[in-house]
Amino acid sequence: MDDATSTINCRLAVPEDKGALMALMLRVKPPIAGLTSRSIYSAIYTEAVARANPIIAIADVPPSCGGYVIVSTDWTAFWRGFLLRHPILALQILVTRIWRKLKSASTTKHSETKIPNAIETMVAREPSGKTWLQSSATIAKIVHIATSPDFRGRGVAESLYHYAFTLLRERGVARVDAMIDLENVASVKLHSKTGWRIERTENSWFATVDL
Repeated sequence: MDDATSTINCRLAVPEDKGALMALMLRVKPPIAGLTSRSIYSAIYTEAVARANPIIAIADVPPSCGGYVIVSTDWTAFWRGFLLRHPILALQILVTRIWRKLKSASTTKHSETKIPNAIETMVAREPSGKTWLQSSATIAKIVHIATSPDFRGRGVAESLYHYAFTLLRERGVARVDAMIDLENVASVKLHSKTGWRIERTENSWFATVDL
């Protein structure tokens, strides 16, 4: 870890962090299960505090939140339980997925996008054999990682990943996966810098790292 990242204090979120975390999430608007609402963000936070899955780590820069990473283990079981405990959100997620499928079906498919030159050397040429659909207690999935616009360029995301990797190893996790939008070159660079293997799928980048 370089000097920039070593000066950033990362820790697990606690109940008192909810206000600052919600403010940042509402500012950056991450899509979680296709939703970008206070209700989905609040439900994810409640799950983290009450059940410790997902894990939410924050970059501590009082009185604000400099960034966060949300990561879940046993992905399939986590979402099954989450949807059962939050039926209204489950309905909203279902409706959103149906709408997105209908929209996708009505959109003309284009030829495969060329890998941008800026990240060409960061992308693996051969498939790893690993997939996003693989799920177990030893595989973690990144729900979302974000840095506050006020703290970008200071190594916040790298620090959050270093902290999360250490925490996940201690909990018996052997591998972490992430999905990245095809247009998000900055995220591809972040994942390459922090040791992930990145490969192209049909609609996104798939990143994976062994701990």
